[in-house]
Amino acid sequence: NKVIALTMTEKKELENIYSDKNNITIIPNGITKLDIDVAYLSKKDLFRKFGIDKKFIDHKLIFSIGRLDKRKGQIYLLEAVNTLKNQNIVCVIYGSDWGEYASLVKFKTENTLDNVFIIKEMSQLDKHNFLEVSDLFVLPSLQEAFGIVYLEAMQHGVACIGTDAGAMKDVILDTLGSRAKIAD
Repeated sequence: NKVIALTMTEKKELENIYSDKNNITIIPNGITKLDIDVAYLSKKDLFRKFGIDKKFIDHKLIFSIGRLDKRKGQIYLLEAVNTLKNQNIVCVIYGSDWGEYASLVKFKTENTLDNVFIIKEMSQLDKHNFLEVSDLFVLPSLQEAFGIVYLEAMQHGVACIGTDAGAMKDVILDTLGSRAKIAD
């Protein structure tokens, strides 16, 4: 008898579809509370585990999570990293391949981005290990229903950058208030 929306943005979209606007209820997603007893890997040990050259250990770490799919916009992150070639940054993109892995690797190779690492498999613990040592989390999605990975990044105290796609402004702004920035 009710239609559930995750965010205010989604509720507004649903109001255009359903005539009874009073039947739309917002129930936001949530995440599991972190286990405070987890011993996270150091950046050095994490880089060693994933074959990331130790020359990047003192670089700022940009981390992105999302299936490797055109809609997740990782190519735009790679383009941004390419413009910052002379900066001390390392970028790790993690996600299962939904058809975009080869294109991302091709761009990385053609632009000699030795500071970019694209990882298709890692455990949930390793995902949290990366979030724990990251300086910035970026999800350049072209379309996004909620962006639960932002909540996971924020749980680790990581600054987040997102696009104005779907409910991103609700997730980032509602969580961080005026400190949040939405990329165009």
